[in-house]
Amino acid sequence: MITTDGERYTIRTEKGSSVDSTVVSSTQNVVSISDLNLKEEWIAVTNSGKSSVDLSGWWIEDEVGNKYTFPSFSLSAVSTVTIYTSEGKDSNTELYWDNPSPVWNNDGDTAYLYNISGEVVDSYERNA
Repeated sequence: MITTDGERYTIRTEKGSSVDSTVVSSTQNVVSISDLNLKEEWIAVTNSGKSSVDLSGWWIEDEVGNKYTFPSFSLSAVSTVTIYTSEGKDSNTELYWDNPSPVWNNDGDTAYLYNISGEVVDSYERNA
């Protein structure tokens, strides 16, 4: 079985009752911020890899520390999820921050994407 957290791949093989695991680091980020709309209050995160990535526990922050944490969510291979700061019903392609106030500064802001280990996976700066 192969799993990935967007940066490392874990390969598990079973032989009888024992399980061997091998972790392989990738030099490229397969999960990244692909767009940020400051006025319409959404951010797009894309998985450009060949397998789904478990984003559960990953988070997005803006420059001042407003934080959205991904719920239990797996981003399919070669797909994008849009996170809206407003309220709504989550789906496979849209997630909602459920924040009643705007998060992104209309005159410019930077978004940061963190993995479950707290490492910055990507950042995206948008100017007005």
